Amino acid sequence: VKAGLHYLIPLTAFFLGVLLAERIQDKFRYAKRLHWRQGILLVEIILLFLVGFIPGNMNVFATTLVSFSCALQVQTFRKVEGNAYASTMCIGNLRSGMDHLYRFITGKKKEEGKTAAIYLTAITSFAIGAACGGHLTTYFSYRTIWISCVILICCFLLMLIEEEEDLEVLEKKERKELQAEKNLVKKEQEELQEEKLLMKETENEFQQKISKG
Repeated sequence: VKAGLHYLIPLTAFFLGVLLAERIQDKFRYAKRLHWRQGILLVEIILLFLVGFIPGNMNVFATTLVSFSCALQVQTFRKVEGNAYASTMCIGNLRSGMDHLYRFITGKKKEEGKTAAIYLTAITSFAIGAACGGHLTTYFSYRTIWISCVILICCFLLMLIEEEEDLEVLEKKERKELQAEKNLVKKEQEELQEEKLLMKETENEFQQKISKG
């Protein structure tokens, strides 16, 4: 029973992490200053940074924080290029990758090959990260987790750059739409002016006929 409770704590933390991720998404979905996913990344960075200070005799507490962070990550970043994937696990990604690879080989569809490559890239990066982490713990012990913080900070900065690019694209699109509206209004004004001229000519012709009659 005691061993079961030992594993129940991280599971509960994972459960709460999923709920928090959903809560943050609901409350800050339309935030302008900071995207809600970036806010969750900041929470992950802080939690994992704190884990690096927890001594080895408090592994349960450290595991609980990591489990909580893992839940935030999995629940927040669930798709890549429109395809569902798990960012902290590889079994599901492996199944999906092999499925799309088989479809690519048998159906000769390029989009299936692209999707398979995305999943296989995620699996490869997962394996490399696990291998590097296992090797570096020999030298840095539990503080190796700070490398994850550095990677997450890089992801946070990349999201800022991408957001700025998206804003620029949106501004260009809005400028084009505004210009199109101006052109449409100008065209309508020209057509209206032509109609006025036509009506004036028709009226003059009518008056001339009356005067002759």
